[in-house]
Amino acid sequence: MRDHGDILSYNRHAWDRQVERGNVWARPVGPKEIACTRQGDWKIVLTPTKPVHESGLVPVRLWSPGV
Repeated sequence: MRDHGDILSYNRHAWDRQVERGNVWARPVGPKEIACTRQGDWKIVLTPTKPVHESGLVPVRLWSPGV
């Protein structure tokens, strides 16, 4: 059985490969998306092109430091 360190290393390298391949799920969000989210304008996507409709979500409170 692998120890915990090997698993972390394996996952890190696997995600690095996905970034190199341009995987949509490995792209970071930018300052604009972060600012919109902090103002309550956010969405959840389950596929690369189709967001979840708001009626399918329960209300959530976004955490931010100092709040």
